[in-house]
Amino acid sequence: MVFDREHIFFLGIGGIGMSALASFLHQSGYKISGYDRDKTAITKKLELLGIKIQYDFNDAELEDSIDMVVYTPAIKPDHKEFQYFSIRNIEMIKRSEALKKVLQGKKVIAIAGTHGKTSTSAILAHILKYASFGATAFVGGVMSNYGTNFLYGDSDWVIIEADEYDRSFWRLYPDVAVIQAMDADHLDIYGTEADMIDAYRVFSLQIQNGGRLFLSDKASDKVGEEWRGELEQKKILSSDFGLSATTSNVLELVEANGSSSFRLKEGGALFQLHLAGIHNVYNALGAISVAEYLGLPEEMIAEALKEFTGIERRFQYVLKTEKTIIIDDYAHHPVEIEAAIKASRKHHPDRKLTVVFQPHLYSRTNDFMDDFAVSLGEADELILVELYPARELPIEGVSSKRLLAKVELDDKVYVPKSDLVEYLGSPKRELILLLGAGDVYKLIDKLKEKYS
Repeated sequence: MVFDREHIFFLGIGGIGMSALASFLHQSGYKISGYDRDKTAITKKLELLGIKIQYDFNDAELEDSIDMVVYTPAIKPDHKEFQYFSIRNIEMIKRSEALKKVLQGKKVIAIAGTHGKTSTSAILAHILKYASFGATAFVGGVMSNYGTNFLYGDSDWVIIEADEYDRSFWRLYPDVAVIQAMDADHLDIYGTEADMIDAYRVFSLQIQNGGRLFLSDKASDKVGEEWRGELEQKKILSSDFGLSATTSNVLELVEANGSSSFRLKEGGALFQLHLAGIHNVYNALGAISVAEYLGLPEEMIAEALKEFTGIERRFQYVLKTEKTIIIDDYAHHPVEIEAAIKASRKHHPDRKLTVVFQPHLYSRTNDFMDDFAVSLGEADELILVELYPARELPIEGVSSKRLLAKVELDDKVYVPKSDLVEYLGSPKRELILLLGAGDVYKLIDKLKEKYS
């Protein structure tokens, strides 16, 4: 057993990373229970496994057998739930610390990058599942093929997302790693883009001696000679993938009807990806690189990729009729927004594009205000709702309305989230792209009813 404990309580069990870890420990034989403020599809699935969850924290209902607590960074020390366990001297550890212990003795494949972690992890998890490779996978999104963000495997291999927030990925010592992108983000943690990139350097040097690092050409451009020299000293082999002139071996790339297809060599297997956007081609290439490194034949990888149906909230078609298309995407960074808009236009060029965006975090909105304004300005119609603060307190002068004022677009408006469904339904739109990492996606069912 990983922990010398019997009953582990999860504070924030409904989080995408927390729920996957809770599922793993539950299937490993531990008694698991937890708390979350919201009842969601994820918490309902955990309850179906037999995991008891509180939504209104009540210490009278807590079992005396709890002997360890795992908590998400979103739970702050001043929360009453945190304080309850803290004053009782029950062992409390962050999710990243618990995960580090879970991964001890495992062969770890860590997927890193400011964009693409979840999609790359999900595609790779699916390929290895299809090939009966037996890998366990902790994925930051719900895989449509399986209806879960977690796959339990019987081998020593584990796929994990390497999260740069709070430098959590410094607790990982993988055998194989992928870095998809290193665009500036989380500057509330790092201060500067250079410091964030250096954190990735530290992470990459924690790959096991003799291990392997795969870099997309978008990330490779930021890896200098000194960094590469350090990798060589540790005998960490690195190789690039992507679509640039220097790294690409992608042939016959075709994008159409929400899908992409390509070959990696003359006469080789045809890879068909039923996800829109060049950014998803990058995600597939990262997953394919690892799968080939693990020894899977190209034809099998291609067969698996063809069967991959996507990830919830990653350019997910939630409504597709002759008159209206609604796409939901987790994009919350200017680069991600630009990619989602380009994909929408590429695959639906004749439709007027209405972008609905919910900014995520005061700090990110403040740090990239001008960049957000540029990327959002590529819409035909822009609707902003109120900012989703998540773990943060307000920053004076930072708001959706201020962001809206900076966007150079005639057809733009701020709409309270409570009025959004009504506003979007009159008149009805042709193509709606719903963007953000907050909770605006919860309106999708009502929006579909409006358009039915």
